[in-house]
Amino acid sequence: MGAEAQAFADEAYELYVKPFAEDAGTKFTDPAPANGTSMKRVERPESEWDETKWPKSKLKAATLIPKGRAKSEFLLTDKDMLPLSYCKKKNSQGYNCMKMYNKREVERRAWDKYGGPNGLDAALAFLQAERPRKWSKTGPSVFVAEENEIVRVEEHHLG
Repeated sequence: MGAEAQAFADEAYELYVKPFAEDAGTKFTDPAPANGTSMKRVERPESEWDETKWPKSKLKAATLIPKGRAKSEFLLTDKDMLPLSYCKKKNSQGYNCMKMYNKREVERRAWDKYGGPNGLDAALAFLQAERPRKWSKTGPSVFVAEENEIVRVEEHHLG
């Protein structure tokens, strides 16, 4: 490898690889919002707000989960995840950072929001029951019906 190629490789390392390597073991937290709003609880009949009655988590302590998957699996919002610490990890393409959260901490935060594991399970079950009714593919949706009506109106005016 020539001196010029080595200099280029060193510069690329300094710019693109080294910042991620330094952050590998570092924990980060996002800044709190200025208005300081707290997480909103979701009240359900199945919810148990006494934390002493909650079972211990069955998840391993060192399990990491990406932010997007954590939000979808545990029904949390960006605002709910602000106080949680995360570490940065490069994505599969190698040039963008993902926020990797401790899965046990995310689960605990979801339990705080929904009232324990029973409340979270009830919220997930409600979402699963609501989804087929809301986005059913058995019949035309409201939007398809509106588009068909618009098409019919345009065809009527044109022809």
